[in-house]
Amino acid sequence: MEREESLFVALRAHLKSAVANSPYWAEQLAQVDIEAVTDREALANLPVLSKSDLVELQDKKNHCLAALRPAIAMCGGSSILPDPSLSRSPAALTLGA
Repeated sequence: MEREESLFVALRAHLKSAVANSPYWAEQLAQVDIEAVTDREALANLPVLSKSDLVELQDKKNHCLAALRPAIAMCGGSSILPDPSLSRSPAALTLGA
């Protein structure tokens, strides 16, 4: 099996998992024939979830992670949770402080 083909096999498995486990993705991918996602053209037509969409969805649903938005922004916008060993002072963000 060629590398790109194996990547599309894995992608289809991830898409099926997303549909099965996420109401959001089940709705977003309802009109997508997942088995037809076999090339880059089909990949380019898949819906995407932008960071701004995610923030909006979290705010709408009053999701518990919406409260973490300032902390996530403070971490440079990464999707990781802040390390509890980091100082809470923005002026002294050092490990073990």
